Amino acid sequence: MWCVKFHSVLTASLGKGSITHVINNTGLAAQAGNVPSNVISCP
Repeated sequence: MWCVKFHSVLTASLGKGSITHVINNTGLAAQAGNVPSNVISCP
């Protein structure tokens, strides 16, 4: 079975709207206005 792990992921909403979570239900929302949201490690 394969396992995928993410480390040091960053996302930012560059236009209108927002991003609810960085990865699935992990990470805070990234609101419009170019404010980044980080996830250090997942899962």
